[in-house]
Amino acid sequence: MKILIVDDIVDNLYVLEALLKGMGYNTYMAHNGIEALAILEKTKIDVIISDILMPKMDGFQLCYHVKTNEKLSEIPFVFYTATYTTEKDKKFALDLGADKFILKPAEPEIIVKEVRDLIMKSNSGELKIRKPSIDKDLIYLKEYNLRLLAKFDYKITQLEKSQELLKSIFESANDAIITANPDGIIISINKAALSLFSIFKRRNYWKAYVCSCS
Repeated sequence: MKILIVDDIVDNLYVLEALLKGMGYNTYMAHNGIEALAILEKTKIDVIISDILMPKMDGFQLCYHVKTNEKLSEIPFVFYTATYTTEKDKKFALDLGADKFILKPAEPEIIVKEVRDLIMKSNSGELKIRKPSIDKDLIYLKEYNLRLLAKFDYKITQLEKSQELLKSIFESANDAIITANPDGIIISINKAALSLFSIFKRRNYWKAYVCSCS
């Protein structure tokens, strides 16, 4: 049995490869959808396990290409993702024809069970060939863009929260913190640093420090 693993993070590829090889499967690895399609052109693959968020061609696009290709549409397709985790993401993935949707990080036993189940059903003919229920390119692109925008909005929100947390830590830190640009111009200075400068000035340390540096 040959399993294609698609993920842009090398560590994720190696973890799945080790797990699947331990089960006796042959594995092929790709870092994005374009590399995966190149492998699929040359090799008969039994199962595809793919991340979603990847450069060049992501998992959604890869699944759509696979499931709309008569030569590839019978291959069981599993999404394994840590970024697209909402119910709308899952629904869109299954509408594209995916057979399974697993959230990272999953216990090895879960991955093993799902892969074995798919292979067993595929071999016995029980596995129904799933094709995209989104059969119009325009509708697909609309839904695809909605998923991307939702993820973009989520990332922006997380970034804003991180910046607020960083700002709070910066302001409340007991240590003096000063940030400057490559030209040495001060960009920001926290309360602890201002207090330190006030002490220097009040005790006439500041002039001595400036003189010693000039």
